[in-house]
Amino acid sequence: MPDYCRGHFGHSIGASCGSEEWPFISAGNREPIMPGMMLAFETPFYGHGLGAMMIEDQVMVTETGAEVINTMPRELVILGS
Repeated sequence: MPDYCRGHFGHSIGASCGSEEWPFISAGNREPIMPGMMLAFETPFYGHGLGAMMIEDQVMVTETGAEVINTMPRELVILGS
């Protein structure tokens, strides 16, 4: 998809409901990632005239690294048979 461009690939979460919050995770962001922060890492796709798809992981930053909070399976699911 040579024309696809996304300004950020994640953002903070927790201060509001249903919105992307600062700080945004991108190459140009200089905000430090600190223990206690909740972040959403996402791989969205918006296809003009087609629709959209959003895959997002919720991550809690800890003193020793990060912990993925969501528990959705990673396997490919085939619908119908």
